[in-house]
Amino acid sequence: MVRKAKRLISAVMLAFSICVITWSIASAYAYYGYWWSSTQSYTLSGFPSGWAAYLNVSAQTWTNVTPAKLTYQNVASGGRLVSYGAIDGANGTLGQTSISVLFGLLQSGSIVMDSAESWYAGTGVPSSTQYDLQSATTHEFGHLLGLDHTAGIYCPGNTNNATMCLSINKGQYYMRTLEGDDRNGINYLYP
Repeated sequence: MVRKAKRLISAVMLAFSICVITWSIASAYAYYGYWWSSTQSYTLSGFPSGWAAYLNVSAQTWTNVTPAKLTYQNVASGGRLVSYGAIDGANGTLGQTSISVLFGLLQSGSIVMDSAESWYAGTGVPSSTQYDLQSATTHEFGHLLGLDHTAGIYCPGNTNNATMCLSINKGQYYMRTLEGDDRNGINYLYP
């Protein structure tokens, strides 16, 4: 009897997972899930002094999407950890977001930005040897809200790229702002 119940639960979970994956592919934006609460807090750790302002602007970019009911807030402790540390060395992965999902609801999440990269932290134009911190963290904050990489049609390889496109090159900074696909995704998850 217990074995049959376990099989039934496994079958239902598998069917639900397939349904969620199929459903997310049907839209231009893709997603993993969403947070139960539309107010999300984060805590910064290990970043060079003076970088907090640019990281906070990255989070605020998502808060500013309307009509989404979403608020990101920086707290001294106890929020989702956004840290600065080693990932894979220079010119590799810029940032990494880890989340856990249960039945479409996000359960936990954190971000690490690679300390080995040559970062530009400012409001101007990064050099051709630097990655734009604000662009990369805006992208990672989108993952932390449950968004996956956007569909290729919204990544034409120019300044019209959605922020949730897979990559950004050195010297580029246009992913500081959101495109329609990014806004549509967050409005869908947090109506």
